Amino acid sequence: MERKLTDLAIRPTFGRPSIPSDPSSLLFQSPNRLSSPPNQLPILITSTANEAGQIVQSLFPSPVPSSNSTLLSTLSFVVGEERAAALMISGKYHLGTGGDTFRETFERIVTDGIWKCPARQAGREWARNGGKVWVGEWTKGRAYVSNQDGGYCSEKGRVCHEVCHALIHLGTVLTSRMIYYRLLE
Repeated sequence: MERKLTDLAIRPTFGRPSIPSDPSSLLFQSPNRLSSPPNQLPILITSTANEAGQIVQSLFPSPVPSSNSTLLSTLSFVVGEERAAALMISGKYHLGTGGDTFRETFERIVTDGIWKCPARQAGREWARNGGKVWVGEWTKGRAYVSNQDGGYCSEKGRVCHEVCHALIHLGTVLTSRMIYYRLLE
């Protein structure tokens, strides 16, 4: 079976009594077959403010001159030509000039497309099926092993992927590091 992006939206920890098996596909296809019905299990879905920062750091280790054609070709490689064209004309991701705007714009697009939007779609689906959902975004963090050696993730207070893992393991107080809100249907 081919997995869709929404199948990966919440990437939950499972194999425990509350969620014995991966609910990702069933949530969108057959929610009545979930081992833990949404109305019996409240969930918290989190992401970091700059989830795609590590991808940016890997693809573009240093700033790239702002260029719509470079952004379009990079996006076409990542999401396909049709979706890339739609993103470019959406007006949501305007590519500015100067500074590090190319990498920042690319990072916002990938963060939204791979983490935030699918996770929020999963949250809305969980809520639609009777569950309580809170969605959070890590706004501060510590360097994790994979992003502690400088680069894009260590600049401008960015909070890249895996920062929340480090905070959870270090026992950092959740509410002081996160903006969160209740997701309503």
